[in-house]
Amino acid sequence: MIANLTLSPFLSYCFLNLHIFSDSNRFITVRLFNEDTRLARSFSWYVWRGENNKVINEDGTLEDKWVLLDVVDTNGSVIYSSPIGKS
Repeated sequence: MIANLTLSPFLSYCFLNLHIFSDSNRFITVRLFNEDTRLARSFSWYVWRGENNKVINEDGTLEDKWVLLDVVDTNGSVIYSSPIGKS
């Protein structure tokens, strides 16, 4: 279970800062969706119990604006979902 996830979107600078608090060690997949709700980017990440930080960085400008972030466990279940707003 993801106890808390804080997003710090800086889309004008092409990166997102993910701050995740997890209650257990686990392997997760983070999925980013564009305005057409199509999968624009995904990556896998092993999170440790407690506090985890990850920066998602894109080179150049973003062609697809990210509007939704999902965190999926190894069974394919969505364990966290959040809209991404511009700061």
